[in-house]
Amino acid sequence: MHGGDVWKYAKQRKGNLTDILDFSANINPLGPPGGVREALNQAINEIAYYPEPQARTLRAKLAACYGVDPEEVIVGNGAAELIFLYCRAREGLEAAMPVPTFSEYTLACRAAGGNVHHFPLAEADSFCLSGEDLLQRFRQWKVKIKEAGRGIRGAPAVFLCQPNNPTGQLLSRPGLNKLVNGFAEEGASLFLDLSFMGFVPGQCLDNGTLPAIPLANFRQIIRALPDNFFLLFSFTKLFALPGIRLGFGIGPRQLIRLMEQKRDPWTVNVMAQRAGEQCLQEKAYVQESIEILTGARVEMEDGLAKIGGIKVFPGTANFLLCHLRERQVKAATLVAGLAKEGILVRNAANFPGLDPYYIRLAVRRPAENELLLKKLTTFLYNC
Repeated sequence: MHGGDVWKYAKQRKGNLTDILDFSANINPLGPPGGVREALNQAINEIAYYPEPQARTLRAKLAACYGVDPEEVIVGNGAAELIFLYCRAREGLEAAMPVPTFSEYTLACRAAGGNVHHFPLAEADSFCLSGEDLLQRFRQWKVKIKEAGRGIRGAPAVFLCQPNNPTGQLLSRPGLNKLVNGFAEEGASLFLDLSFMGFVPGQCLDNGTLPAIPLANFRQIIRALPDNFFLLFSFTKLFALPGIRLGFGIGPRQLIRLMEQKRDPWTVNVMAQRAGEQCLQEKAYVQESIEILTGARVEMEDGLAKIGGIKVFPGTANFLLCHLRERQVKAATLVAGLAKEGILVRNAANFPGLDPYYIRLAVRRPAENELLLKKLTTFLYNC
């Protein structure tokens, strides 16, 4: 179950969407950039026409930003569509991933007839990812598959989210590059999700709007491997466009071609394409967002610590993973209690590797975070 279902709670409270304060979805609280709103207004007459196939204009602009060919870029109806398209293109793949992580990877793999293996990360280590440990466990998993006589059709896929959702953990660039090289030596494919990288200070391209790719030789990897490397990006989170649905990916031509063949027609509408094109011009908005949210995350961590009995895990993105085990308050109880106050938080118990005491909190504007802390304090001391 995802966060962000403001429709359900607004209906229950017989109010408006704006009456709900949503900490359950990791969306930029500044709202869409003003330039994007204006671009959408200007594009309204274009809805009388079919969208540009394959979002060609936006695709070419994204390719230019990253120094790749348009044929190495795919634009999707949100990042989620691209996760499912990747798995359809590699139907029946064997996949592995450290957990907890985004559950859509597992759902997409299984929906495409694949098998999924989870590598649990340790809570005692704050769910930190060790590249060496992950490689070793991957090698052991390959041996077990071989011994079981199942075999692996094509390159096994490793799904990695950076920063990771829901933990916020981020590998260093040297660590990530070493891991990528290690998987290449093992004949493994890497699916690298960078949907939240835009919130990390110092991780933007020179144009200041899109996340830089934290790999030294990603263009060479794309051209050397026919289907074994894919990078995922989202406009949804940083530019606050979940209702528009827009994401993109970069990968080898052969893989991109297969993904395009597996998709439904016209999935990226006119408004989404125009919004994406304008997002590439919103440098000031991105800088302001990173500045506000980085400071707000630190303040929110401090505020949670002052409440007491809440374990907060260190992270780098626009959300915080916490557990309430010390207080013996289950996430479902807290979610239901705060929802009555018009405040939504994410029950994180359904992430593999997490128990019923885990919640995830999006970081919002400082005043909104203060309200959450106040309501959270009152609830915990009265329950």
